[in-house]
This record gives sequence, structure tokens and C-alpha cells, in this order.
Amino acid sequence: MKIALIGAGKTGGAFAELAAKSHEITVYSRQAPFTAADLNAADAIVVFVPAAGLSDLLSLLREVAKPVVCGTTGFDFERVISPKGPWIVASNFSIGMNATFLLAKLLAHLPALAPARFHVHEVHHVTKKDAPSGTALRLAGLLPTGTEVTADRLGDAKGLHTLRVDLPGETITLAHEAHDRSVFAAGALHAVEKFLPGLAPGLHHFETLIEQSLRKELLHA
Repeated sequence: MKIALIGAGKTGGAFAELAAKSHEITVYSRQAPFTAADLNAADAIVVFVPAAGLSDLLSLLREVAKPVVCGTTGFDFERVISPKGPWIVASNFSIGMNATFLLAKLLAHLPALAPARFHVHEVHHVTKKDAPSGTALRLAGLLPTGTEVTADRLGDAKGLHTLRVDLPGETITLAHEAHDRSVFAAGALHAVEKFLPGLAPGLHHFETLIEQSLRKELLHA
């Protein structure tokens, strides 16, 4: 498969290294400009750029009727109105983190059984600009209103998200830690290889596709 990769940062680099083992990768960035014709020559487009960079790219990407996998954090993807091809989007492409979202949805129903207090805490590297992270905000968005969200920026932490649920006499702790950026690359490649084929045009959230996939596995277990 021919994949056009937009974004040569750390996560984009990890994706290029992984995907190049089985696909033809062309990397585009500010240092390697591109046109709609360049993107149309690819079978799929993968985007790993900051939110501001994606805003600048939207008009160009809308011209292209190719499948897109986009891993930009802190971006309102609903701004991508009626794309010509299928778009799979996520602020976090870790399969484990998306499984954590599903578990959080289950825990969100605990207040129906007992009083519960929810707290989300995230830790990322010192160069990460948004705090709390888009992933932490998404996690909190799955939980009851009033969930506390806090953040730390430490060293080169790849991403630690912890959900603490305090109940009368007990505490539940759910945590996901990324040890390497390759987990985001692997998730994006999974989206390209497993989810994009046959996917209808429009906006699709990776989280939803993972949940649907896990539910199918449970039905056949």
C-alpha cells in the first residue's frame, strides 16, 4: 500500500519506521512540501501534526478523496465536515488506551450503585504543550460531570493516564502507561490496515471502531 505520511515528528517518525516494513511510505512536512496531486497518488494518508498545523491543512485535505488516519490531539474533529473519503481520527491511537476508555465507560455507571468520586490524572513530557492532554479530557468526558482532571509535565514521559474512583470503604484505580511512542504508531497502522478497507466516507472515531471490534470478539468468546 502507498501511504502518504504528513508529519515528521517523533510519532510520525515511529509510524514511518513501522509502516515501512510492509508498505511504501512517502513523508511530507514543512521541509518537504506537497500538493493535492501528491496526496491523491497515495492509497491512504496518515497525519501526525499539531492542532494548528492540521487547521492549515484542512482545505487541502478536503480536496482529496482518499482515506485519512489522523492522530492530532486537542483538535475539534467535528470541523471536518463531510470529508470525501473515510477519516479515522483519534487524540490517542494506543489500542490499550482505547480499551481503557471502554472500561471507564463501565465504571462511569458506579454512582447508580454507590456514591463515587472520580479523578483523572495525566503525566506527559515537559515539551507537551496542551495540559490536560486531549486523552485525559476525553477520559473525563466519559465520566460523570464534576470529574476532577489534573496534569503534570515530567521529563520525557510518553503518557500516563490514571483514573481513581473513590467509593465508600474502597478505591478503584485504572491506569494506562505508554512506554514508547511505537504504541501510537502501531494503533494508527492497525487503523490503516484493518479499519480503513471498506469503511464508508465520513468521520469515524478510532475509539468507536475499537469498541465495536472488542464487542464482536466478546460475542464470539
